[in-house]
Amino acid sequence: MKNLVRVIAAAAIAFGAAAPVLAAVPNQTPDILTGIWWNPNESGWGIHFTQRRDIVFAAWYTYDSVGAPRWLVASDCRMSKPPPCPSCVSGSACSGTLYEVNGPRFFNQPFDPSTVKVTAVGSLSVAFGDANNATMSYRVGNTDRTLPISRQVFRGGFTPPAINYTDLWWNSAESGWGLAVTQQFDVMFLAWFAYENTTRPVWYVASNCIVYVGGNGCSGTLYVTEGPPGPPSSSTFDPSRVGLTPIGDISLTFSDANTGILRYRIEGSSGLVTTSTGEKTITRKTF
Repeated sequence: MKNLVRVIAAAAIAFGAAAPVLAAVPNQTPDILTGIWWNPNESGWGIHFTQRRDIVFAAWYTYDSVGAPRWLVASDCRMSKPPPCPSCVSGSACSGTLYEVNGPRFFNQPFDPSTVKVTAVGSLSVAFGDANNATMSYRVGNTDRTLPISRQVFRGGFTPPAINYTDLWWNSAESGWGLAVTQQFDVMFLAWFAYENTTRPVWYVASNCIVYVGGNGCSGTLYVTEGPPGPPSSSTFDPSRVGLTPIGDISLTFSDANTGILRYRIEGSSGLVTTSTGEKTITRKTF
């Protein structure tokens, strides 16, 4: 649990054709707001922002009314005006529609993106005081709330990596699931948005994915969590009720700055009777 306490959705509209794909460039690194954010007083849920110019893609991992994993996405949280420079984000704000996604069974069978279903469930707005602090406001159903959030810093160092893989990653042939990567020096935090074998949304985290010596990937333990009703379902959150269970392992290997392979082994979760192993090609999700 310490890793999650220390550290702390994907849709056809989210990971699909919501915006045009940019032409390939040597490194498609997103802008300064990109990374994992949280409220330190509510450890157990988080939100990953991917910023490109005046658009923020927000992938929010939290819990439903009975404490099961739930994720929502705001794939087009549009800034009221483009920042005048890549680092000039103080006073910026974005707002957009929140979506909930249901999809096909992910494990032990081919993924069929045509069965992904997207439902608008609310709205999200984020006001950025600076590159590390913000105020997040949302409305989901009859629940609305405003709370402070900050960039989650989980690793320090002096020499930045030659390539920083922090970004939103996907497989363009399997629109509907995704992987949010936050890299800080020699550790990556992975938040993986997929579907259980019951087809309901589920998310996993690898909060301590150790970067290889060569810098071209990481490996670590994969966890599934359960908790109290999350922010979309409740105006309060009790972090003492968050439970963390190891369910397998995950690794990333990157062949270049924009392309990689996700490999996984999962046991005893997602409605699986047997162990599920597999690998997926992933690329940066540009928009």
